[in-house]
Amino acid sequence: MKISVVIPTYNVEKYLRQALSSVVNQSYRNLDIVCVDDGSTDNSLLIIKEYAAQDNRIQVITQENQGTYIARQVGVDKKKQQVGIEEQHRCIEQQQVHIESLQSQLNRVSEKNKKHLKQIRTLAVIIGLMVLGLIISVII
Repeated sequence: MKISVVIPTYNVEKYLRQALSSVVNQSYRNLDIVCVDDGSTDNSLLIIKEYAAQDNRIQVITQENQGTYIARQVGVDKKKQQVGIEEQHRCIEQQQVHIESLQSQLNRVSEKNKKHLKQIRTLAVIIGLMVLGLIISVII
């Protein structure tokens, strides 16, 4: 499964290298990284282009300053897939995002739920039979 990560940026050159490095170096490699520069007046756009030149997963979108919400929405509209939104100043630590591990945990929960669902269905049948038995005894 390909996951898209949208990174809206505006004058964040101080944090941007760390944020981009944390996304680029994730153990899950099947990522689309969409960087939307929202009219930065510092070196943010240059940093994004530098990373994009080194990693073909990074797409660069530039626009006049319209605010973080609009910049994020432009990136989301660009990728209509599952989107992880990374604020430029909150870096994801490499160990925090282990999608395979989360998927494995989800599968285990799903198996447990199937087991519980079988138990619930069995109880429903037993209760149904008991109610049917009560109805029959009341009629007789």
